[in-house]
Amino acid sequence: MKRIFSVIFILILICGTVQARTHHRGHSKHKTSDVEQTQPTEPGAAEGTKDPNAPVTPLEISLTKDKEQLNRELSDLKKTAANAVQIKDERDDLKVRVVNVERDLQQLKRENQTLKDSANQDWFLYGGGLALAGVLLGFIIPKISWGRRNTWGSF
Repeated sequence: MKRIFSVIFILILICGTVQARTHHRGHSKHKTSDVEQTQPTEPGAAEGTKDPNAPVTPLEISLTKDKEQLNRELSDLKKTAANAVQIKDERDDLKVRVVNVERDLQQLKRENQTLKDSANQDWFLYGGGLALAGVLLGFIIPKISWGRRNTWGSF
């Protein structure tokens, strides 16, 4: 905001300087000084075709360049300000998208944790089933007779 005010201030200053200069040159009753009479002219320019508003001193030239630069910046700012509504709409859409993506991320994290817990639970079930099978086999195998008879009891 300070930059905009400084740009406007400089433009007003430049416009005031240019207006004062053209006003001063426009009146013939003002006596011109020796400095104004000996101002350098552009090479190849005839006295009759010289623009009365053309910058003559280095200060005026630099002020003119600054004015042109500020005019370019002002036009850029106007373009940006014209697109402000579009930029705001895009920002709002992007905010909604960010919220949706974060919600999806949290849901995927929960599903991932559920799948990890499920995989761990499956391994515990496999281990428990194997232990139960071992206990059952431990009780059943000793009860089975394998066909050997005790020959000591036949006497």
